[in-house]
Amino acid sequence: MRAGLREVGIVLILLAVFLVALLSVLLDTLADMSTQSCTCGESCEMIHFKVPPVFYGGLAGVVILFFIGIYLALKGGRLDQEPSGREKWLENLGSLDGDEKTVYQLISDSGGTIFQSEISEKTGLSKVKVTRNLDRLESKNLLERRRRGLTNIVVLK
Repeated sequence: MRAGLREVGIVLILLAVFLVALLSVLLDTLADMSTQSCTCGESCEMIHFKVPPVFYGGLAGVVILFFIGIYLALKGGRLDQEPSGREKWLENLGSLDGDEKTVYQLISDSGGTIFQSEISEKTGLSKVKVTRNLDRLESKNLLERRRRGLTNIVVLK
């Protein structure tokens, strides 16, 4: 199973929350260690713990991680790319047989667009047979015909 951008974003948000909790525990531990290591008593100036500058760098990194997670979680979508038109057409070709496959292959080879009259010329099929095959392919939602003047342009989806 492939993770989508939304899931990756949620994981980043959870990681950022965990890291903030970890940083706060480390900061408290450092403050306690500083207080306990002083032998001067309550009036000692060393008791006032100063946050190390590295902590702010870590906190900035966690905040950036958190906002990247929010962006990805809200954007959603899939990590894997949609197949290109040509790849999708070739996938569809496997489910076809006979004249449908011949017609679909011709349209695919011509860049996904062809005049309907050219199909009968190039395949040798009668106009009626081409029309019936296009009707079946259109009913399978694999292509659409667009009227242009006295002819149709056939476009793969």
